[in-house]
Amino acid sequence: MNSTYSQDTSSQAMTEVALGLSMAFFAILIVALLSTSASHQPPEIQSQEIKPMTLPDTSLSLGSATSNAKATGDAQFIFYHDGKLLDQTLREVVVETLDPASPVYLAVPPDLALANIIKTQQQINHPKLFITLIDHAWQIRLEQQP
Repeated sequence: MNSTYSQDTSSQAMTEVALGLSMAFFAILIVALLSTSASHQPPEIQSQEIKPMTLPDTSLSLGSATSNAKATGDAQFIFYHDGKLLDQTLREVVVETLDPASPVYLAVPPDLALANIIKTQQQINHPKLFITLIDHAWQIRLEQQP
């Protein structure tokens, strides 16, 4: 029998085993690279809650808004309540009079919609604007305001 095509089955089996091992090694390499590049965040950071910042008491100074800013370390505090921007003395704030060199802390209620927060942030348009939640004491005081 004259065969024009003959195969060596032992060499073909070894080729398939080598190919299978190289594919397995490549898959393990890819999984190892992906696992090392994934960001690891500790569980305590993931479960942190947003806590309101404690804002200064009104007993510091009941004078003008500028004396309030000086009494609290040149910081300016604004409270968002019922669509109005109020200062520490619960008077409406004129955004144009804010000092651009001093930081402004905007305290918003926890249930305020994000769209309203962004709109207020754009309205204030201050280079050092920080947004925080109104703490419980200020929330009560704002609700008791006439």
